[in-house]
Amino acid sequence: MKSSYSVYLPDDLLDRVATQLDGRTLGEFVLDGYEQVYGDLPQRFRPPSTSASGLPPRTRRPRRSAGTLRERHPRWTEVEFAVLEAQRLELGAPSRSEFVTAVLELYLGSN
Repeated sequence: MKSSYSVYLPDDLLDRVATQLDGRTLGEFVLDGYEQVYGDLPQRFRPPSTSASGLPPRTRRPRRSAGTLRERHPRWTEVEFAVLEAQRLELGAPSRSEFVTAVLELYLGSN
């Protein structure tokens, strides 16, 4: 059984997603994107371990959208949500919304 989970996504990103859904729900689209960009996500949330200048890495602040955020409710099974949430926590993403935004931006950039 699937449940709804709340996320806040930038308007411009949702507009881009809408053109790519091809009959999929937002939840299915996020899962497809996650499978495609799984290996690229650590770079999005973790700073490099060393820098060329020798300075220690600094924590990267999450990007905040300059535009309006809209609440959406993708539907996932408990197992799907648990996998996404575990990955979010492991990577240190500050919120579910930031994590889903990163997945979608990377996925749309790779298509």
